[in-house]
Amino acid sequence: MVPGKFLTYATVMALGGAGQGLLVKSTMGRPIKVDGNPRHPTSAGGSDPFMQASILSLYDPDRSQAVLHFGKISAWEVWHTAMIEALVQPEPPSPRLQVNPAVELEQMLTTEARGLNGYGWVDRRAGVVRIPIERSIAILARRGLPPKRADANTTLDTQILLHR
Repeated sequence: MVPGKFLTYATVMALGGAGQGLLVKSTMGRPIKVDGNPRHPTSAGGSDPFMQASILSLYDPDRSQAVLHFGKISAWEVWHTAMIEALVQPEPPSPRLQVNPAVELEQMLTTEARGLNGYGWVDRRAGVVRIPIERSIAILARRGLPPKRADANTTLDTQILLHR
């Protein structure tokens, strides 16, 4: 490094899923200017606010100075191993065959009947409850369907207020 002498490095920055070609001017080992690389097809010498702002990330005093693993200082090898493990795609599971289809069908029908014929909370905080299907049919027969809102889309509005 020579004080007062500028060095320019060609590099790439990921932006929008593509590599943006950059020229980074530095002095004394510190980048001071970022421009688009005229010899790179994506930037063609042009620059944008993201490229210009990228230099600020290099001077962040709160930026980690070491590799952290679950909040504790670790080694690059640990990071590398974790990345390799994360990138390895596991083999898809084998198809699950039904051991006893009749029993599983009965369990499914019981669960569905409980949902259709019982009371329960759908969303307690919002005050939305589930009521038996026969009761909801009787309420709809007595009151009729609610009027369609002018701003509603074409799907049927399934939430009907039960308190009028």
